[in-house]
Amino acid sequence: MHQRLSRVKSRSAAIRFLLSRAQFKECFAVVNQPGFRNSALAGLQVAIAALVVLPLIELSDFSHLIGFASLGTLVALFGRFAAPERRGFTVFLCLLCQTATVFVMSLVAWLELPMVGQLAILALLCGTLFYIVTVGDFGPPGALIFIFAASVSMGQVDTFASVLERTTATAVAAALAWLVVMITDVFRHDTPAAQDWFKSRPASHKLIAVARMVLGSAVAAYVAYAFGGQHAGWAAMGAVAVLQGSHLHISMSRALQRTIGNVLGALLVALVLLSTAV
Repeated sequence: MHQRLSRVKSRSAAIRFLLSRAQFKECFAVVNQPGFRNSALAGLQVAIAALVVLPLIELSDFSHLIGFASLGTLVALFGRFAAPERRGFTVFLCLLCQTATVFVMSLVAWLELPMVGQLAILALLCGTLFYIVTVGDFGPPGALIFIFAASVSMGQVDTFASVLERTTATAVAAALAWLVVMITDVFRHDTPAAQDWFKSRPASHKLIAVARMVLGSAVAAYVAYAFGGQHAGWAAMGAVAVLQGSHLHISMSRALQRTIGNVLGALLVALVLLSTAV
């Protein structure tokens, strides 16, 4: 009984702290980002890969695969703070993850699994990819890019050939992004390694974190699906973006930032659509 009361009190104290003025102020504080040069270079590497592969896809007979080629170029975002000798290997592992994610979810869609089942597999992928990304120390943007690829791959796929085409487009573009990284990474600055918060945790804590990711993404996706959302997988992405924070106050900050950002973004898009309709 005493332990249960202690847990209730600690949770109450945590809720009060997360809803305090200081926490809200921290959510909206603008600070200098560490490693700006590396982040800018990673974005430029994605852009270079996209400038090469996307026009070629568009001019080919496979222009319908341009979205999956775009997903492949995003692997250059990873490992931006890794040691120089490790960056190439990290991006290569991300190439494999991105390609495998597109293949698995496209295959599931081709097998005509009901959307309820597809969302269940998506939730399992959220937990699995979170574990791989964190243990592998892939760095920002974390599992979110892979979950985005999984969400895009859901829906209806008519033939197995389409599954292979999607996978090939993703793999080729990702391979080009990896090549761009290997050629241009000489312009990167060495940065201090980030503190590893996951590897040092006990196995039970890791399992809890993975289970929380699976449960959170599943709840978000199924709620969106129940309310008629056409892209319920995107709700899982929102859950992953918040839950992959290393500490509770970081997750709370992300939740507030993404909620407000999504609301403002939706309003802006609505205004644009209304103006174009008129």
